[in-house]
Formats: sequence, C-alpha cells, structure tokens
Amino acid sequence: MCRLLLYLGKPIVLYKLLVEPENSLINQSIHARSIDTPVNGDGFGVAWYVPEITSKPGLFRSLLPAWSNNNLERLSRVTRSGTVLAHVRAASSGIESAESNCHPFTYMQFAFAHNGDVGCFKHIRRHIEAELSQQAYDLINGNTDSEHVFALFIDQIRALQAADTSTNAGVDSALFAKALEQTVAKVLALARIACDQGHEDVNSYLNITITDGVRGVACRCSTDTDENTPTLYVFRRGEYSCEDGVCRLDVMRPGDGAVVVSSEALTQDSAWEIVPHNHMVIIAQDRTVTIRPMNLEQPA
Repeated sequence: MCRLLLYLGKPIVLYKLLVEPENSLINQSIHARSIDTPVNGDGFGVAWYVPEITSKPGLFRSLLPAWSNNNLERLSRVTRSGTVLAHVRAASSGIESAESNCHPFTYMQFAFAHNGDVGCFKHIRRHIEAELSQQAYDLINGNTDSEHVFALFIDQIRALQAADTSTNAGVDSALFAKALEQTVAKVLALARIACDQGHEDVNSYLNITITDGVRGVACRCSTDTDENTPTLYVFRRGEYSCEDGVCRLDVMRPGDGAVVVSSEALTQDSAWEIVPHNHMVIIAQDRTVTIRPMNLEQPA
C-alpha cells in the first residue's frame, strides 16, 4: 500500500518535510516500517499551495520512484509552502503504473491522496461512474479506484455547497468532513453489495487526505479489523522544524503551529497520535484539530 503526508502550518521548505526527517516520506518509499511491503516505488506526487499567487495547488508527479528522482530533490530544496500534500505509490494489483495514476489528484483548490484500495472495485467501477456528474466524470484521467473516489468527493462537496443556506461562501471544515464521510459511505455501500453478490470477499481500505489549501480532512477507515488497517498518525500541538537533518516537534498551544497527518510518524517524538480505526481528522482554518468517529451509514 501507499504512504501519504499532509502538512498545514507556517511555510516550510519542502525538503525539510519530505526528505530530512528520520522517517521521511522519501525513506518510507523504500523502507516503510508499518506495512508488509516496505517499497512504494510506483511513482510519487506532491501538491503545494502558494496562496499569494493562486488558490489552486502546484502539482509535480512522476512515475519514477521518489528515492531516485533528482528533480524532486532539487525542487524540494527551493520550494516553500504552508500547505503540502505528498504521496508515494505502491500500485494495487491489476492497476497499471502510469503517471496519470500517481497521486495527488487535484481539481480547482482541492488536492486528494489515498492509501489503500476499494474492495470489488472492478465490479463497481461502472456503478461509481454512473453516480458521477459529467464534470466529475471528466476529471478521471487514469484507471485507479482512488481517482474515482476523488470524483465522487467532488460531486459530494459541490452538492453540499449548493444546499448550504448559510452566509459562508467558502467550504468550512464541517462541510468538508461531511463530504468525505458521505463519499466513503457511498463507496463502502457499493462495495458491500458487490461482495455480497459473490464477486469477491475482500475488504476496503480508505486512508484518505484532502485539503483545499487552508483546511484539511483525513480518515483512517476500513472494513477490516483495526490491526489490519493501515496506520495513520497526526501531530496537532505545535511547531514542526527541521535543521541540519535534526527534526523536532515542539509542543505549543492547540491551534498554534503546524498540523501533520502521515501514514507513519516522521520522528520518534511522543507527540504523534495514531488515528483510531474508522475515525476522521478534521483540521479547521485556524489549525485546531478534531478527531471523531465516522458515520458510515449512507444518507437517506
């Protein structure tokens, strides 16, 4: 399975986030610690935001392994951002290695990454596509289950925005979380029907991170047991810094400093919290964090 990382905080040089930490995402691409297959070499991607230029994220993806891509190292040394979403990929069985299948996926201000797979996807793919608006369907350029989940999310968030009668013109964190929750519930319901019809007996694993550049939401979700579900960690209490290869998490007041969500803890600090099974992490614009159980029942 893949590895992912979301950072929201004061602007940081990407190299200090993706390369320098003891258990950086680059190291996880070749020596992941908490999964059975430690190599994630089927491509990578990084989305980052520069809000003074545009609300849409920059995006760099490549089919090359992250650990051997000189362009990634050179770019990360001279790029600074306060919101970063990065991903290293281990392709699911039956899904090709192609740059179009590398995460993150982006649309307008949104960036999305997924670790895991959708159970019975080959049997429900056309059902997912039938649920999509033409605009969301047109976003799909590859053939991954992940990109289909992202397209569903885009339709969910647009529908919730259209139904929102508040004066808030943006997407607040509660709406953001509800869209992800409804997306996951719909995917699991479709997978459950296919599996119940005897196509396969497989679990779904949906560790997902999404950001719009100023807030974020993530979930650690599966139909499997807690111990068999890929890990997801969050650091939510202070400042992340990395100097001369030494990375630190300095605890501050809640809401101050940085929030980091990662498949594995980047350092050995005790401040890392594991996200419980079937829970979501909601990061507000002021970077306060809520962790709560997911409602996986489909809305009526």
